[in-house]
Amino acid sequence: MSIEGILKTEKIQVYYKKGKITDLVNGIVGEISYNPNFNAGASGTAYRYTVGWLPGMNTLGKNKKSERKARSDDFDIKIYSSKNEVVSEGYGCWLSHLIIDEKLFWRIEDELPKWNDFGVLNDGTKILESDTRNRQDVPPMIEKNWEEAEKAKLQLEEQQRKDKKLRASKK
Repeated sequence: MSIEGILKTEKIQVYYKKGKITDLVNGIVGEISYNPNFNAGASGTAYRYTVGWLPGMNTLGKNKKSERKARSDDFDIKIYSSKNEVVSEGYGCWLSHLIIDEKLFWRIEDELPKWNDFGVLNDGTKILESDTRNRQDVPPMIEKNWEEAEKAKLQLEEQQRKDKKLRASKK
């Protein structure tokens, strides 16, 4: 990340470089390149601090994967196997879309999913017993019955302390 416009009234944080997410269970690594068209080298810095400060001159050029101008909120994604082979690629923009292996996964214009009643999932899948939605103190909180929620929370915490003692005694 760099902060541009130090001498101006408006400072701009510019994200670039890469981030990695490692899935140890499945042996894959996801690499996200933030602002892939950003030129962090000496030529890019010189450009931004000379003619680049003129309105319309400080552009990132053309996005290499989309048919539009590059933006600072663009990103590229690569997913590697344990053998360091690219198994999937994607790109997008924080504020508009996500495409992986040329399949559109998300657009900002997409309709948000409808919320169902508490504990009911849209696709009919069963949630785990340990899911937070199954806590006994959640339904009273939703109903704004704070006293009942507090009582249920205290009972849950007491049960957790008993379970912890039991686990410790078996070691």
